[in-house]
Amino acid sequence: MLEYNVFMSYALKNSDAVGYADQLIRCPDVKTFVAERSVLLGDPLDEEIKKGIRACNLFVVLLSKESESSIYVNQEIGYALSLGKPILPILLDKIKLPGMLNSENPKYVDVYRDPSKWQKFREAVLERANNYKLYTTIGILILILIAAIVF
Repeated sequence: MLEYNVFMSYALKNSDAVGYADQLIRCPDVKTFVAERSVLLGDPLDEEIKKGIRACNLFVVLLSKESESSIYVNQEIGYALSLGKPILPILLDKIKLPGMLNSENPKYVDVYRDPSKWQKFREAVLERANNYKLYTTIGILILILIAAIVF
């Protein structure tokens, strides 16, 4: 089965919000990386987080007043940007998008103004997951056809 991997970056004080976001999108086709749940006790946190970011198809960052002062959230954003990962910001509070995200001008979901926009987040992630599955399947079929023609 083709899994679509979503990395969730968040401040620890926003655990309830990340839990809700995780519940909304996790399904057989979507695998989520939430550090509290995804990193086993005793595993090196920094390395596991980097692995999770490298493996993700989408980097979701929950932005809040607490995340503004989180060293981890800012480092995770920087690492995701350096890898060219697509980033979907979720605004939990009325804050300005942090530095590099602001200059990249990404679309974002502002749930602080309208909590019903959580559904928009869900739809966006599931649409990306479906597209990923479709395009990957088409790519595999093309490779099989090419192999059949060549051999």
